[in-house]
Amino acid sequence: MRALGRARAKGKGMHRRLIIGIGNPDRGDDGVGARVAAKLADEGLRDTEVMARSADVVGLIEDWADAEVVVLIDAAAPVSHPGTIHRVDLTAEVLPRDLSLSSTHSFGILETLELARSLDRLPRRVVLYAVEGTCFEPGSAMSPEVCAAAEEVARQIARC
Repeated sequence: MRALGRARAKGKGMHRRLIIGIGNPDRGDDGVGARVAAKLADEGLRDTEVMARSADVVGLIEDWADAEVVVLIDAAAPVSHPGTIHRVDLTAEVLPRDLSLSSTHSFGILETLELARSLDRLPRRVVLYAVEGTCFEPGSAMSPEVCAAAEEVARQIARC
């Protein structure tokens, strides 16, 4: 885990948002989460903490311990076209069956969410931005379609 920027809410009862970019930037399109997180950290979003996590997604449960709203950004296996953005409110919706998040994590995001739910440690709201990728090879560059999608996801999150 790497904290990228903090503007934490002060005081009790204040809402706080946590943005977490997930994935390995050394594996091509799998780095989309880290790219979005780095961009948003530079934005200085109010009452928001931004971090990147490249492994151990079970650690998300500790990361979001005092967050009310969590936004996750991760790569997904291709379903339609590289760069396609899927936004899913995971506290209200089920991830579409055909959408598979990138598999470089030993324990996946969905398993982590279910574990947090069973432990009563799930934030009030969890939103996932999954970007379809095409190249996940070690040492490869991010595809142009996913680079463009990363910019769009960052814009969408910054507007909220």
